Amino acid sequence: MKKTKFTDEQIAFALRQAETESRVKEVCRKMGISEVTFYNWKKKQGGLEVSELRRLKQLIKSAYVGAVLSCAWVIKLFYYKPTRKADSALRLHIQDIAET
Repeated sequence: MKKTKFTDEQIAFALRQAETESRVKEVCRKMGISEVTFYNWKKKQGGLEVSELRRLKQLIKSAYVGAVLSCAWVIKLFYYKPTRKADSALRLHIQDIAET
């Protein structure tokens, strides 16, 4: 995914500015973005404040990390090869037979 050149604060500022005083075209021209980009921002971030956006991103990251770790755990479990304790007992039994 391409990284945006605008911070969360800049995006929130543009959305607030369009809501309160300026027209969308003017805000887009000042920011150097298209109207489509502006409306995508509005659709994704709606009325969220900057702190709420950061918290939401942090939750998404932690959920992703949790999913990756649980996947790694399942893979470890799938490839787990148990050691057989019966091997040592069998080896001792064969040695006893060989000695007699």
